[in-house]
Amino acid sequence: MSLSPEQQEELDRLTQQIPELGKKLKEFRTKLAYLADVTQVYELNQQAQEIRDQMWQLGYRRDELIRLEFCSTMLSIDYTEQVSPVIKHLMVQKQTCGAFLICGPLEFGQLWVLKRTISGISKISATRLKPTCDIHFETQLPTSMSALNIWISLGEQLKILGQRTPQEVIKVILARLATQHVALVFRHIQRLQEGQLSDLIEKVWKPMVERVSQEKSLEKSPYKLVAFLVDYSGDTCQWNLPCVPPGEAPPQPAYYPIRLESLSRFKLKHLEDWANGEGETILGLKLLEGVTSVQKLLDDSDAGVPERVARELLWLHGFYYDGENQWMTI
Repeated sequence: MSLSPEQQEELDRLTQQIPELGKKLKEFRTKLAYLADVTQVYELNQQAQEIRDQMWQLGYRRDELIRLEFCSTMLSIDYTEQVSPVIKHLMVQKQTCGAFLICGPLEFGQLWVLKRTISGISKISATRLKPTCDIHFETQLPTSMSALNIWISLGEQLKILGQRTPQEVIKVILARLATQHVALVFRHIQRLQEGQLSDLIEKVWKPMVERVSQEKSLEKSPYKLVAFLVDYSGDTCQWNLPCVPPGEAPPQPAYYPIRLESLSRFKLKHLEDWANGEGETILGLKLLEGVTSVQKLLDDSDAGVPERVARELLWLHGFYYDGENQWMTI
């Protein structure tokens, strides 16, 4: 995992610009030492302050890109059990549609898995995948919440004017699929009731797949219609939902989500493999200096809770930790 080409180009440019500005600022200071004219001194001081401000802004952006690069490297820690079935279904078996249920306790890396999956699809397809609609079920929903409400929410995020009917939403999705991936993310699905989540699958996702599968022009399209159902409690793993169990091949068309393996703590071996592989460049020096150890990292993160591992790694390197949403900014 690494920065995007655009981000890497920006980082390289900033890395070159900041020392050049520092050299220019040093030249200004030298000139100031020999100036006696008050007006010239004032003007030069103003220019020097502008350079300092510019250096601060560029330095802040450079540090943010370095932090993003660090987070990107962390994406490769484990989660193979969850990511592999998604890649296999969409990219190896070349299915146009696929829905996936990500579930586990809070702080177990739900968006970490989502971002790693999205990055994998983008890399293999050579076409960037990003969430088209990102719906958060913020509170426990009333029993009156229906599939129609979800269609309306999708219509709002797709910026459909007028009637946001299922037909209009599907029409827009089909149009987008002609030129790009379409990804629908439903977060905090544990706040739905079991019947409401079943309705989301049967009355929202399934009609989309039915319509896409009828579209002959999309049969050989490289673009995918993907849905991620994200649970933050692990409760939905026990619900009686119309889902394909982990390890089983889904029927075609893919009317029902694949339930991915439940998220779990990182094991010592996962962290050791990462520290000796992709993480070596950023963690290796800290290990050599005795600042930390893989075992200490595991102990300080409540025995490998993924988001707490991320927090400890970021703090260890002097970066701030802003919660799991950081993964979606990479």
